Amino acid sequence: MDQIHDTLNEPTTEECDDTDVTRNHVSGKRLACLTILYIITVIIGFFSIGNDMQSVLRWELACLALTLSVLPLTAGLFQRYKSRGYIYGRVIGLAIAGYLQWLLSSLGILSFGTSGVIISCLITAVCVYGVWYIYSRKSEHKTYGVGFLEIVLSSELILLILFVAFVWLLGHRIPSTETERAMDYAFMVTLDKTKLMPPQDVWASGEYINYYYFGLYLMTYLSKLSFVPVAEGYSLGLAMIGSLCLAYSYNAVSMLLGEKGLAARLGGVISAIAVTCCGNMHYIVFYRLAPMLWDILRIDGEKPTYWFASSTRYIGYIPDDPADRTISEFPWNSFLIGDLHAHVIDIIIVLTMIALLIAYAVGNAGSEALKKETERSPYKLLNSVFMPHIIMVAFFTGIAAMTNYWDFPIYYVVAGSIILFANIYSEQKKGAVVFKTACQGLFILLVAELVKLPFELKFGKPVNGIRICEQHSLIHQLVILWGLPLFILILFICFLRRHNKGRAEIRDVVALLLGLCGLGLALMPEFIFVEDIYVEGFPRCNTMFKLTYQAFILCGLMMGYVLARILTACRAIVRDVSEKPDISRYVSAIRLRRAAIAAAFLLIMTAGYAVTSCRQWYGTFKEWNYKGIDATTGMRQDMGEEAKVLEWIEDNTEGREVILTADAPSYTSGALISALSGHPTVLGWNTHEWLWHNSRDYIMDRQKDVTTVYTSDDIGEIKALIDRYDIEYIYVGPGEYEKYGFVDTDRLTALGRIVYRDNDISAVIIKTGEE
Repeated sequence: MDQIHDTLNEPTTEECDDTDVTRNHVSGKRLACLTILYIITVIIGFFSIGNDMQSVLRWELACLALTLSVLPLTAGLFQRYKSRGYIYGRVIGLAIAGYLQWLLSSLGILSFGTSGVIISCLITAVCVYGVWYIYSRKSEHKTYGVGFLEIVLSSELILLILFVAFVWLLGHRIPSTETERAMDYAFMVTLDKTKLMPPQDVWASGEYINYYYFGLYLMTYLSKLSFVPVAEGYSLGLAMIGSLCLAYSYNAVSMLLGEKGLAARLGGVISAIAVTCCGNMHYIVFYRLAPMLWDILRIDGEKPTYWFASSTRYIGYIPDDPADRTISEFPWNSFLIGDLHAHVIDIIIVLTMIALLIAYAVGNAGSEALKKETERSPYKLLNSVFMPHIIMVAFFTGIAAMTNYWDFPIYYVVAGSIILFANIYSEQKKGAVVFKTACQGLFILLVAELVKLPFELKFGKPVNGIRICEQHSLIHQLVILWGLPLFILILFICFLRRHNKGRAEIRDVVALLLGLCGLGLALMPEFIFVEDIYVEGFPRCNTMFKLTYQAFILCGLMMGYVLARILTACRAIVRDVSEKPDISRYVSAIRLRRAAIAAAFLLIMTAGYAVTSCRQWYGTFKEWNYKGIDATTGMRQDMGEEAKVLEWIEDNTEGREVILTADAPSYTSGALISALSGHPTVLGWNTHEWLWHNSRDYIMDRQKDVTTVYTSDDIGEIKALIDRYDIEYIYVGPGEYEKYGFVDTDRLTALGRIVYRDNDISAVIIKTGEE
C-alpha cells in the first residue's frame, strides 16, 4: 500500500530545482492547451448531438466521480506505468461502488435510489482514501503533481472525444423490435423502479429475473448517479462501452509493450481497431472476393449479395445446415445493432481484468525488488496471496459471473494461466511456483464465489449440462473465421524461436497466452457444447456465440501486440545486421516482416467491415439523420397509436402494478407496454422466458392462464387468476383482439371499472377490484 501512495506523488516546490520548475512551466502550458481542447470538444458536441450533450456531460461527471473515488487504488495497481491506469478507474469505481450498493440493497439495508447510489459512491471513496491515508503517513512532503493532472486531463479529453463520437454514431438509428433492445431496456426500466434487489421479472410477474442482469444494473446505477433517464442511460451506456473498448484495448497492449515508443503506440492502435472495429475474414471473402471473382469468371446467374450480419451467421448458413445454426458475433456488430446485452457490458469488465493481469505479470511478478521484499517477509505466502492485483482479479472474476456467467470460467482459466507463468518468472523453485499458483487460484475462486453468492441464491442456471458435439464446422469455415489470428500466432512463435535471445520475456508469454486461450475458445464448440432449450436445431449456437465472442477479443489483443512487436523488432534487426553481416538472420527478419505486413494488411481490410456495416445499417451518408439517444423511440414508433396507451400508463400509475397484456413471440412489438413502462405482465416474450426458466411447461401454463382471463366465461375462474398473479389492470387492445379474436370487455368490466378508453384503436384498460 505504500506504493499506492508513492506513485501518485511528486516532489513539492521546495524540493524542485530549476529544471523541475521549467518542466512544471511546460506542463502548465500543456494543461492550458488540454483545457482549451476539452472546451472545444464540448462545443463540437453541442453542434453534433444538440441538447443530448447535456446528458453526455452529466454522464461524464458521474464517471469522473467514480474514477476519483478509487484514484489511490487504481494508481497503486498500475504504479509502474506513467498513465497510472487512470482510465481503468471508471470501471473499477463503478464495479466497487455498484456492487456495494447492490449488496446493501439485497440485504435490505440501502434502497436503490438516487440517494442510495450517492451514498455508496461516498462510502467507496471514504474507504479507499482512508486506507490510502493510513499507509501514506509514513511519507512526508508528498502531493499530487502537475504531471499527474496532465494525465488526468488528457485521459478525460480522449475519453470524451471517443464517447461523443460513439453517441453521435449510434444516435443515427434507434432500432426497435428487430433486435433485443426491448428485452435489455425492460430490464433497465425494471431495475430503475426496484428498491431492493433482486428485481422482479417484468415479463413473468411474481418471479425474480432469472438472468445475469448485473451489467444492466451497473448501467442503471450510472443513470441514477448522473441524473439521466434510463431511456437515455441505455444509449449512453452502450456508447460508453464502445469508447472504453477502444481505449482499454489500446492501453492494455500499450502497457504490455512498455507504454513508450513506436511499438507501444502501433500495438495499441492495431489492437484497439482489431477488438473494436474489425470484422472477420468472412467480410473479405464474401463481400470483397466473391463478387470480384463472379465478375472475373463471368459466372451466370445473380451475383451473390452481402449483408453485414451474415459475418456473424456463417457456420450453419453457408452451406445451409438447419440442424446446426450458430453465431460468431464480435463487438462492432453488437455496438451497431444497439443491443445492451450481458456479453456487451462485460467487455469493459474483462478488459479491466486483463489489464490487471498484465500489470501483475509485467509490473509486479517480474520485479526483482518485489521478489526480494517478499523473500524477506515471514509471511511470504500470505503476501503472495493477498496482493492487491490478486484480490482485484478475484473480485472482477465474481463480477464477470454476475454480468455474463460464461465469462466466469473463461477468465478464471485466462487469469490462472497468466498468473502461473508470471510466478514461473518470479520464483526459482518449481515446487514454490506450483504451490504459490495453487494458493492464488484457490483464493481467486473462493473470493469470486463469495462475491457472486448473493446473486446465485436467486439465480437458477438455465442449462442442462455439457454434451459432446455431433455437428462440426467445416475446415474452410474455421480457416475463414480464425485463420488470420492463427497465422499471426504461428508467425510470432517463429519470431521468438529465431530472433528472441535467451528465455522469452514475460510480456511475450502473456501475448502468447492470450492468443492460445482465444483460439482454444474458438475450437471448444467443435468438441463440447452447453445444452439449453436450443438443443433441437441450434445445439451449438449459444455455446459458440459466448465462447467465440471472448475469443475475438483475446485474439484482437494478441494480434495488436504481435504485429507491432514483429514489425518494430525486425526493423531493428535489419538495421543491426546491416552493420554486422549475418545473412541468415537478415533473410529471416525480412521474411517475418513481410509476412507481418501481409497479415496487418488483411487485418486492416477486415476493419472495412465497420464502414460497410454502417452504410448498410444507416444508409448512405447523405441519408444519415441523427435521431437522438432516447432508446425507446423506435419501439414507440412500432406501437403506432398504442403509444398513447403507454403514455397514459406512465402518467397515471405508480410503482410496479401488474398490467395484464397478451403474451407475444420474441422479437415482435408485443409486450412492449410492459417492457417500456416497467409494469410486470403475466407473460411477455415467451421464447425468452422459456430460455431463462429452462421450462416449456412453465411458459405454457402461464400462456394458458392469460388466455383464460381473456376468453373464459367463468367469472370465478378469472377472478382466481387475477388474485393468483396479483393483476391490478387488464389491458385489451389491438394485439389482444388479434390473438384471441373476440374479447368480452363487458364481462371483464364486471371485475372492476374502465379507467382508460380509446375508441380509435379499440383499447380499454380495466382496473380490477373496483366497482
